[in-house]
Amino acid sequence: FTAISYCWGSSERPHLVKCSDPKKIVITENLKNLLLALRTEDTYVTLWIDSICINQDDIEEKTKQVKMMSLIYENASTTVVYLGESNQETEAAMECAKELAAMKDWPKEKVPQFLPDQRQPVDPPLVGDQGEPQNFIDKWRAFTRLLDRPWFQRVWVVQEIILS
Repeated sequence: FTAISYCWGSSERPHLVKCSDPKKIVITENLKNLLLALRTEDTYVTLWIDSICINQDDIEEKTKQVKMMSLIYENASTTVVYLGESNQETEAAMECAKELAAMKDWPKEKVPQFLPDQRQPVDPPLVGDQGEPQNFIDKWRAFTRLLDRPWFQRVWVVQEIILS
């Protein structure tokens, strides 16, 4: 099965989803968007989604399931992290993440330095297609805005990712 790590989001605009006759469940807008993003016409996948798989109205069940979370994420064949819908900055943010990951192999003096209280590199590297510092700075800004998304504010994120 595939475990899903996401933010529930607001329950202000609930959606009804038909699971099986006559069963229907109510999901949030964010979960609807997640399911649409994962949906394919020719592939079936088993998903573990906490808001669906755990009866949220049953405190005893929730308590038992929370204790099993480590097993759930450890035994998932994959874990999909859903950060929310993409926007005009998503591609640049992901490019920045790839460039940052590649820097692990760079000599220390080539890695850009960041001031602790600022979200901008002091000495941006020459990376990307243009090889210009501004190119990286624009990607960096998109990346920091990606990190502001609600998923990164969740307490469970660390457990879900480490155990996956």
